[in-house]
Amino acid sequence: MENKIQVKERGKLIAIWLTLLLIFSFVLAFLMLFIKYSIVDYLPSAPSWIAYVYSLLFVLSGISVIFLFKWKIWAFWSFTTVSIIGASLNLFFGAGFFNSLLSLASVAVLYFVLKTKWDLFE
Repeated sequence: MENKIQVKERGKLIAIWLTLLLIFSFVLAFLMLFIKYSIVDYLPSAPSWIAYVYSLLFVLSGISVIFLFKWKIWAFWSFTTVSIIGASLNLFFGAGFFNSLLSLASVAVLYFVLKTKWDLFE
C-alpha cells in the first residue's frame, strides 16, 4: 500500500507577496498606534479610537497571512473580510472612494497570485 503525500510548492511570487503582506500588516499595525492623531486629522469625522481599530485590523490581516502560508482557505476569506471592513471604515469616515478601493487592491492581487494554487488549500 503506497502512501501518497502531496507536495505543496508555493512558488516565488506567492512567497514574495505573502511575505510583503505579512511585513506590511504588522508594521502598519504598530505604526497605527503612533500616528493615531494624524489619522484623526486626516479623517476629522473619525473618533479618536479609530487608530486602535485599524491596528487590530492589520493584526488580523497578519494572522490571516500566517495561515495562508499554511495553506488554509479560511485565511483567504478572513483576509478578504478584514480588508472589506477596513475599506468600509475608510468610506464611512470620509477617506474617499479611491483610498477605500486601494485598500481592497491587496485582496485582488492576493487572489490572482493564489488562483493557480487554489486546489492546494485545505
